[in-house]
Amino acid sequence: MSMVPGTQPALLGDTQILYEATGPYAAADTSGTLLRWLSGIGSMLQTLDDLVRDSPSGPGWSLIMDLSRCRSEYLPWLAQFVGVRVDTSATAAAQRAQITDEPATKRGTVPALLAAASPYLMAGTIPHLHERDTDAYHATMVVFTNQLQGGPWDDLAANFVSWDAVASAFATWNAIGPASGPDLARAIDAAKPAGLVLSLTISDSGSWDDLAANFVSWDAVASAFATWNTVAAYLPPLS
Repeated sequence: MSMVPGTQPALLGDTQILYEATGPYAAADTSGTLLRWLSGIGSMLQTLDDLVRDSPSGPGWSLIMDLSRCRSEYLPWLAQFVGVRVDTSATAAAQRAQITDEPATKRGTVPALLAAASPYLMAGTIPHLHERDTDAYHATMVVFTNQLQGGPWDDLAANFVSWDAVASAFATWNAIGPASGPDLARAIDAAKPAGLVLSLTISDSGSWDDLAANFVSWDAVASAFATWNTVAAYLPPLS
């Protein structure tokens, strides 16, 4: 078969099969026009063909059903089989770990709820989770403001035209406050089953239990705080 140099696309997979199947038409295709036209059809078929055909590495469909071999672009599809919605912004390795962990089977458990909250909290902090506080199907998560991650600078840049506008909107740096509260609420809501009512409380101060957990006696409290007003502003340590 005679071809004009530089005009013939690479013969690959399904394109080659289609081209060879045309027999005499391929032999007469001296300009490569037929081959280029068939390559458009062949490339569309190739993706599916790669998935369904048996190969030395495994039977058909194993390329997308085997987690260790599944290509990264198909991981969200594979995750559906175990009820997982992977974070597509994460690395392929992280997405595989999400699928392996099968968080859907742990939905609503304390570890699952704490894990869902973790990305929105300062490193090493653990929120308070009060189970069955008002009834058997209600829980409350308490997070202190000093545990929440602050928002990125880009959020300020997107919503305020200048630093003067920021200064006009917020009296102090502390007033800008953490931006992760709404994201945290959405994350823990997604991690609970439908029958569980989970309330999120973002608190500016600790509770009596926090004092009891961090001070051995009332004398220790009196030594640490000059007045009741300073106790009211107390936030537990970041742990």
